Amino acid sequence: MNIRIRKISSIIMLALAVFFTTKVVKADESKTWNIEHKVVDMYFYGGVTFSERSGWFKSVITYYGNIGGPDKGLSLLSCDSFNNLYRKPNDEVGTLMISTKNYHNGNCVRNYVARNNIIHTSEYKDYLSKINVDLQFGTTTSYKSQSFTLDD
Repeated sequence: MNIRIRKISSIIMLALAVFFTTKVVKADESKTWNIEHKVVDMYFYGGVTFSERSGWFKSVITYYGNIGGPDKGLSLLSCDSFNNLYRKPNDEVGTLMISTKNYHNGNCVRNYVARNNIIHTSEYKDYLSKINVDLQFGTTTSYKSQSFTLDD
């Protein structure tokens, strides 16, 4: 009798594991970018992958960003006396912003990308059904921008 209960419970657990594995994971959506800004010879590139989860699991945003090109050494964030990095109006950097509402509100992620501040592959987890990605590359007064939405 005890062996039969163990068999039945293991079959039920296996069925639940298969059900949750197939039910929870939805299709991933991803986008890469490459923005050139010809004031200097450099470019801003990277990618975002969005995996929406359901049930108890959180959605996962995986992202990275880099600046490349011969003049990438000119891409530096300014530094204050406490060694905090920030963006001055003339700093040539890329900005990656991921939000859940509109492009300038409800941000999950906001990062400046420069030669001394590259975004390596990072993850953000939350209960989300879609994300807006807003990119800017250049100075605050002269820049190229791109934006897109990822959802299930």
